[in-house]
Amino acid sequence: MIDEIMDLIEKKKYLKIKELLNEMNEYDIALILEDLSKSETIKIFRLLSKEKAADVFSNLETDTQADIITSLSDTEAVNIINDMSADDATDLIDEMPANVVNKLLSKVDSETRKNINQLLKYPDNSAGSIMTVEYLDFKEYIKIQDAIKKIRREYDDKETIDTCFVTDKSRKLIGSVKLKDLVINDENMIVKDIMDDDIISVNTLMDQEEVAKIIKDYDLTSVAVVDSENKLVGIITIDDVIDIIEEETTEDIEKMAAILPTRV
Repeated sequence: MIDEIMDLIEKKKYLKIKELLNEMNEYDIALILEDLSKSETIKIFRLLSKEKAADVFSNLETDTQADIITSLSDTEAVNIINDMSADDATDLIDEMPANVVNKLLSKVDSETRKNINQLLKYPDNSAGSIMTVEYLDFKEYIKIQDAIKKIRREYDDKETIDTCFVTDKSRKLIGSVKLKDLVINDENMIVKDIMDDDIISVNTLMDQEEVAKIIKDYDLTSVAVVDSENKLVGIITIDDVIDIIEEETTEDIEKMAAILPTRV
């Protein structure tokens, strides 16, 4: 299918390309776009349906995303940014010229703008700069039945729902709760009664490599991010640090190889 698409691009048969793209996986489409010239990438991206375009866009490298965004109309660009997670949108905006950023931020919805601005204020390579603010949290005295209702309402906009976090009335992090524990326990119980209060968290200013090490060492799928007052401000998922973990593993293997005796 990919070879066929590449052949059709050469022959400029864009109607046929559009038909085939609708049958393809978003990740495979992104791979094709990464191999094209900038002008071809933009042409092919414009052939995608609105729904597929957002999914394909999230699988592209940030420099390719920036090329596409700056070529779209304001309305098209804003629609895509509004559909992205806040941390991905922040990475994209970080790659774009200031005048373009200001124009787009003035037009995205208020919640997206607030989330992006919050992430942009953290130092590069810190936990705050790679976290997402799209997480599920509950107040400690909420009933399980109400927590489940909240999940049903909001799950589609959240990064993960496998682990949810629990805060007190001041938004200070006090625990976490697994989705399965919410499902199997009495719906009239309160979240505090079933939460795990032995929780691992990281500070917004912690270096991202330290965060990656914590996620790896403790075998976590996500970790809570807190500010200097221990207030919950975001989460970091395994997806956010997988590249850092892979780099660290490669370095460890290279170091081990360097100290192994050479056989003769």
